[in-house]
Amino acid sequence: MPIYEFECANCQNKFDELVRVSVDLSAIVCPKCGANAPRKLMSVFGFASGGKSVASTSGSDCGTCHSHSCSHCH
Repeated sequence: MPIYEFECANCQNKFDELVRVSVDLSAIVCPKCGANAPRKLMSVFGFASGGKSVASTSGSDCGTCHSHSCSHCH
């Protein structure tokens, strides 16, 4: 089960939730105010590569050269 990061549209509280793949995201409830259907955020993830730990986000640096436009990334 993946862990997703959410932000409540009602109170702007950010929280993590362990979510089964088959769960309807509109059923997720904010733990602070109880509002449902929070917005799913793009989360940072980490992975190990060649003995180095690398953090990346979608649409940003490629993780090897830290450039947005290098020919190896695209």
